[in-house]
Amino acid sequence: MSVTPRSWQRAQRMEKKYWQTRLAPDNFPANAMFARNYEYGNLTYSEALVEVVETIQRLRPIQAQDKILQIGCGPLDIINLWKGHQRYGMDPLIPFYRKTYPLPPDLSINDIPKKAEELGELDLSFDIILALNVLDHTEDLLSILRHLRKKLNHGGILYTLTNTWTGAGFMLRRLAYPLGVDRAHTYTLTKTNLECQMRGVGFKNVYSYQNEKACQYRLMRDSGVPILKLLSLFRIPVYPYTAAYKR
Repeated sequence: MSVTPRSWQRAQRMEKKYWQTRLAPDNFPANAMFARNYEYGNLTYSEALVEVVETIQRLRPIQAQDKILQIGCGPLDIINLWKGHQRYGMDPLIPFYRKTYPLPPDLSINDIPKKAEELGELDLSFDIILALNVLDHTEDLLSILRHLRKKLNHGGILYTLTNTWTGAGFMLRRLAYPLGVDRAHTYTLTKTNLECQMRGVGFKNVYSYQNEKACQYRLMRDSGVPILKLLSLFRIPVYPYTAAYKR
């Protein structure tokens, strides 16, 4: 599925609307930080951070001088909780986020108010890059993957979490997208397709994880999201696929 500028702009408007309605600005960030079943399954951001850090630590030591970037960081994400490192967050909606959801000093990071397709313009490289629930929201995925590889230091880790579909789900979503269903996600990705694109730009997979089918059906059914509950009823899974890569 090709992504037109119009499709991406529509997705950005939906993303902005999502955050305008998902959280009340009052009591932010506590109402996001401690909510379960939020962005990372039945985990809080702090619990999700522990999983991410432990996985990366098994692949490479995390050093105090490491530069860490999260693309598509939203108003608050794992990068804001990562302690003792040079933290960067990249998102084209950052001006809106910071105005609507201002962060306290201890959660503030180095903001980069650009889309990931502009990563190549930065005079920076990174030791750890996080791409969590973002790759299927982009305008030019292949361009981003190429930039990510160039900006990842040798020995560094790209850690991703991406919603992926089975063959039946892929075809269903391709048919539903022109009808206006789920247009916040600009790409429909399978695990095989995503890994093929990663290898094509020179990434080497060093870790991957995907829930068992029965477990994923249960999570979808209990998510409270109507479309996920419906898909679980018809036995069409949407898998959060976790993977880590080196250059």
